[in-house]
Amino acid sequence: MIYIDKKLYNELININEDEQCGFVSGKDNILRKIYKVNNKSKSPHKFRMGFFSKLRALTKILFSLNNLIVIYHVHRSKDFFSYEDIENIIVNMMYLIICNGKLNFYFININNGIMYIDNVKYKIYNRKKK
Repeated sequence: MIYIDKKLYNELININEDEQCGFVSGKDNILRKIYKVNNKSKSPHKFRMGFFSKLRALTKILFSLNNLIVIYHVHRSKDFFSYEDIENIIVNMMYLIICNGKLNFYFININNGIMYIDNVKYKIYNRKKK
């Protein structure tokens, strides 16, 4: 189970770009902050993470003392991985596909040469103000 900070949830479901990727960090399975990565591809229908943009985002996560929990990707037409996504998958990693305001979390694992893609449930977490 993943918990999403309500403010972050609203930010994620309102992404209006056709192709966007990045990372989401947090602690204790509570997602809190989004790190957008620049699209190196010139196509509005493909996304390739720019090396330095990816490095910048991962460095910010490291120095924030949070953990990298999710790689996110926006699709407009389907709420599952594209062929290109599958080719670039990192195993033992959680992914978030955002499609038309709907969040779909998946955990990718390989066991005995077979790739398993498991759905992960989430709940919206309302952080209490101090």
